[in-house]
Amino acid sequence: MPAPRRLVPLAAVLVTAAALGPAPSLGAPSLPPVTVTAAAGPPAPLARIVAPRAGARVRGVVRPRLRILRAAGIRRLEMRIDGRLVAAWSPGVGRPPVWRTRTVPDGVHRIEIRTVGRSGVRRSGHRVVVANGVAKARTPGAAPSPAPASPGAGPAAAPPPAAPVPLPAPAPPPSAGNLEIPGTVVRVGNFNTGDLSQWSGYQKLRSYSLTTVSSPVREGTHAGRFEVRRGDDPLCAAGWGCYGDRSEVQMSTGEYEGHERWYSWSTMIGADFPRSSAWQVVSQWHANAEGSPPIGFYAENDDLVLRFHRHSGPGRLINIVNAWRGSLRRGAWQDIRLHVKWSASDSVGYVELWINGVPQVFDTGGTRRQIRTLYPGGYGNYFKQGLYRQAGMSQTGVVLHDGFRMTRPG
Repeated sequence: MPAPRRLVPLAAVLVTAAALGPAPSLGAPSLPPVTVTAAAGPPAPLARIVAPRAGARVRGVVRPRLRILRAAGIRRLEMRIDGRLVAAWSPGVGRPPVWRTRTVPDGVHRIEIRTVGRSGVRRSGHRVVVANGVAKARTPGAAPSPAPASPGAGPAAAPPPAAPVPLPAPAPPPSAGNLEIPGTVVRVGNFNTGDLSQWSGYQKLRSYSLTTVSSPVREGTHAGRFEVRRGDDPLCAAGWGCYGDRSEVQMSTGEYEGHERWYSWSTMIGADFPRSSAWQVVSQWHANAEGSPPIGFYAENDDLVLRFHRHSGPGRLINIVNAWRGSLRRGAWQDIRLHVKWSASDSVGYVELWINGVPQVFDTGGTRRQIRTLYPGGYGNYFKQGLYRQAGMSQTGVVLHDGFRMTRPG
């Protein structure tokens, strides 16, 4: 195992060397951040979508075809649907990823390609009509579904449900079944000590950034409260580089090739948490190497997203996979239980996920998602929890975590 880089303890950044590993790296769904210079008008795109064309009717699985107008300086390409990040990849690494159109309702949607690089962020996109034939699948005698809107008319609303759908009920009282995991407990970070002594280190800037509270809690006596305001970047303030605003704890969990581990904890997203498509990570496993986290839970608009960054090595991103998406449920505790087979191979690594005791279905249609969970090269991971988000967001974000446990078989 490579020796981690030692960091000098600072008042603004208290992080142990064993917990952090090498130099701090971006926890965003992307490569290192890019400064965008304001211009008089939108900059010319560096890539255009050749197919599907504007106004085209699409269905099923669509793989966009691109024309790269100027490849020099492009670090990353992103595909977004209605502003939401669907995939990201590095130039020259395979073909553009696919868009599974059944993940959105029939109607008009905007497909966009963004390039990120030395010249900032460039955009190119247009609207297409998704027509998966949902209306034809209705039962005889049912009321017809509204026809898709024409291009330019704006996004079409999904057809109303046959019966009213109630709003999600508040989270139930703590249930041992929701958080019960098999095996021998090897790590605990439940904040019940009333301090941060269970964690290997933390990153915060202000006194309000990271506190332990006695209410609200999910179990025991205390929970961890993480608050991030605009400009709360402790690494930038300490001169280590500006990667994003954050307040996080971290733990040396030491996952390596072939390990099988179970995890459980509870998370509450604040009632006033920002609705944004900018990246905001609330829990992550970070490699002991340069690059984005192999596994992370992200808050995106009104969704909680389980996101994988597939790498071929440190700093070498292959693509981003949003394997699962569920409700963010602001202001309510959610119990999370995760089973992981740690491997740098897509055919060996996998995850299984339960939310509030219910097994979750992934983008592949099953309850087990086969995918690499480590960087190749034997780097291993460490765990981080809190709130780490894209710089420049003006609204304050608050997240609470409670009850983290990790077990191994036996």
